[in-house]
Amino acid sequence: MIKERLNGHKNGHKPQVIIEREIIANVDLEATMIGNLIEADVSTFYEVLETGIKSSDFYKEYHRWIFDAIHAVAGNTEFGGYLDMMAIEDAVIKSGNVTSADNLIVELLRLKGLGTTSIASVGQAKEIINYSLKRKMKLAAEAIARMAHDPSCTAADLMDKAEKLVFDVREGHESGGIVRPKELASSFIDYVNESKDRGVGIPSSLHGINTYLKGYRPGKFYLLGGRPGMGKSSLLIGEAEHMARQGVKVAFFSLEMSANEVITRVIAHRMDAATNSIENGKLATSYQFLKEVDTFSSGTLFIDESSKLTPEQLRSKCMRMKLRHGLGAVFVDYIQIMNTASRMNGRYEIVTEISNQLRQLAKDLDVPVIAAVQLSKEVDRRPNKRPVLADLKESGSLEQDAFSVIMVYRDEVYNGEDSEHPNTAELGIVKNRQGKLGIVKTFFEGKNQKIKNADFKKLQL
Repeated sequence: MIKERLNGHKNGHKPQVIIEREIIANVDLEATMIGNLIEADVSTFYEVLETGIKSSDFYKEYHRWIFDAIHAVAGNTEFGGYLDMMAIEDAVIKSGNVTSADNLIVELLRLKGLGTTSIASVGQAKEIINYSLKRKMKLAAEAIARMAHDPSCTAADLMDKAEKLVFDVREGHESGGIVRPKELASSFIDYVNESKDRGVGIPSSLHGINTYLKGYRPGKFYLLGGRPGMGKSSLLIGEAEHMARQGVKVAFFSLEMSANEVITRVIAHRMDAATNSIENGKLATSYQFLKEVDTFSSGTLFIDESSKLTPEQLRSKCMRMKLRHGLGAVFVDYIQIMNTASRMNGRYEIVTEISNQLRQLAKDLDVPVIAAVQLSKEVDRRPNKRPVLADLKESGSLEQDAFSVIMVYRDEVYNGEDSEHPNTAELGIVKNRQGKLGIVKTFFEGKNQKIKNADFKKLQL
């Protein structure tokens, strides 16, 4: 509603326009829904919870208190199969939010009288959530407007932050929320049961990796390290391809190779063909080639070939993909090529910032983030050139941020035809926060740079 104040208008001044914003809420609807829940069957309340409604979605503070109390009563079987009003009153008092029991019972009776039918509660909950999201979007819009007027905030920063604000509203993220142990225990049981059914994480294409890591866990940050030419990209592409074949929505950020080069390797892996036979066009008209390309086109491996990418841009692209298509895993090839929007000069600080943001990205989006990291030349200067965890010491906080670290080593890169381990890629599990360390021996297929399963022996480090 817009009103004009004409004070001073007679003196030749322009009228002051004041915008009175209406409240984005339906307080009567909130009261009616709570009234429907008082004395209702407990099962009705759990149907309401399935809409995703939370106490924070209510506009009126005392509606939030009563909803939390109903939630507490519903979780206590001693109250039987219905939501007893006296039990709700007791739960509100125990919460410490009110001091007068007399006023509380009067309010509960009033709300009970406003109720219509418990059958309507689910639809009412959805409407309350709708109002809540609108309020949150309004706050996000106001925050975006403030940043737009901040001279220190660039347009690129504004777009990234605006996208995150909207994403957080849509995902229902709330910072600093404390969850009761009873609710944590319930979700933990669900987590354990799901892990029992599908394994702990997304399975690797390599049996040995699954033995040690139990798959790639959602919310965790993984590193694949090695010197140039060892097969880091090959391992990344193989794992990404394997996940996509299982239906996982994969975002593959290739900062070094073009999308065509990545697809060439994917098709070569699937056909068990040499990459050069695809690149020189020899297989361009073959039925198997066209079939694999068609399979890839309808698959779930999304490739981004941006050569200059900041962590903020990567996060923005991942959030956009999750909203539009879904997202199950993120791959980055490789960390040292990434840029940063900050004005840091030292490479150590830059890599630390990138590492921290990739770790946070995994946690925020609840997907595994798997990134390659190139080790320094110091590895080549020592007699035993197998990389170890300490080789990450000079690469920012990578060692601390990673949940697990896999080091790729191929003896034939150093020793050529004299190698005692030709066509072999050793994958050293040098960090594993929830498991053993060891080495997985795999077969390296030179014609298409594929790392695949072989009869391996687990060696304890």
